[in-house]
Amino acid sequence: MATVKRGLLEKIFPGKKIPLGQTQIYRTLSQYEPIFSSFGNNAYYMDTVRKAVDTIARHGAKLHPRHVRRSAKGIILPESNLDYLLAIRPNPFMSGFEFRYKMLTGLLMDNNAFAYPQLDPVTGELLAIYPVPAILAEIFEGKDNEMLVRFSFSSGARIVLPYDEVIHLRRHFYKNDIWGDRNSPALLPVLELANTINQGIANTIKVMFNLRGILKYNAIGDDEEIKKNRDQFIATYADMSKAGGLASMDKKMDFQEVTQQPVSPTTDLVKFIESKVYSYFGINAKIVDGSYTADEGMAFFKGVLEPLSLQLSQEFTYKLFSPRERGFGNEIVFECSRIQFMGEKDKTELLKQAGPLGLFRINEMREWFGYGPVPGGEKRVQTLNVVNADKADKYQGVGNDDKDPDEEDDVADPKAKDKGKKEGDENGDGDSTDPAEGNDA
Repeated sequence: MATVKRGLLEKIFPGKKIPLGQTQIYRTLSQYEPIFSSFGNNAYYMDTVRKAVDTIARHGAKLHPRHVRRSAKGIILPESNLDYLLAIRPNPFMSGFEFRYKMLTGLLMDNNAFAYPQLDPVTGELLAIYPVPAILAEIFEGKDNEMLVRFSFSSGARIVLPYDEVIHLRRHFYKNDIWGDRNSPALLPVLELANTINQGIANTIKVMFNLRGILKYNAIGDDEEIKKNRDQFIATYADMSKAGGLASMDKKMDFQEVTQQPVSPTTDLVKFIESKVYSYFGINAKIVDGSYTADEGMAFFKGVLEPLSLQLSQEFTYKLFSPRERGFGNEIVFECSRIQFMGEKDKTELLKQAGPLGLFRINEMREWFGYGPVPGGEKRVQTLNVVNADKADKYQGVGNDDKDPDEEDDVADPKAKDKGKKEGDENGDGDSTDPAEGNDA
């Protein structure tokens, strides 16, 4: 029996073969065509750019996705497969950290990043999420004004998907109605200058180790003989590894060395170029090499990571939940602990102030200082010096002189209280739970 070869295209997009037919390019409000093409790999090959992008992607990949449900009773943490899938293993080929790293790298380099949530065709359950490394994306108009996106890959393969089914992250979202603006107009001049500096440094090193000068012949010779002698001299002495830096000759010719003072880029100029690239991505050299202070780390968190967490949370929530599920308060929240950017002194002070109030779990506080979790560490502990504000009077032994008259009536006639509750339930005013709410995780 012959085996059928299946590639990633068929595995990630099973059954997704939407013909374009007579569809046309989607008309946008701006004059820009709804076509996106990647910036290419040239910029990513520059060490300064790669260091900047890698720094943000590494820290951003630590954002922890979590499925929550907001209700009138507060925040509920539903038991669902989403937490494991989003945080640990989005698909069979990469971990949660690698998935988020890849998405953020694409966002920073191309100002557009795509992911495809693969759903069970029968139950609608989320099975996996795959990043879509397209080199070209085009928006077409389908039936009933539906937006279709056609992705083209470097392998030559193509796929057409409904735009509403694609997770799309954008950066520098300004003039184009659909895509984030390209990096090249703003970044290329700096990259060209950085490339010129790199070439200048390489040429300076070459000049320093080259023997340059003028051969002066003391006898008359024809052009062919002069050229032959010159070539022989170059072959013998130009290679410093062979000549050892010394040349010998007879009275037929003299060698006059020509000294050059190569101009090498200054350290200040190199740092200036680095700072231009780093500032374009919203960071600095201290963030890149990890030597930042607590205040600098907090600025990086609030200026770079916090906006990314908000963007990821809103896009994943909209694309992974139906309108009905969102109506019940289901959200995907990408959390990032700002405590990781604090210094040890600040963490200790926070522990002293917040620990007695029971604001954090034991394992959370252990994690601040690099310690692993312990059994029972999910408990919250607090000092007896603080008490629930609603029970403060009772805790302090205050009498019942100021008791609410309505409360006394309820206590005196509990049947009336039960009767009122029953009537409230019948009128829809009581505490009721939609049974479908728990099924929309």
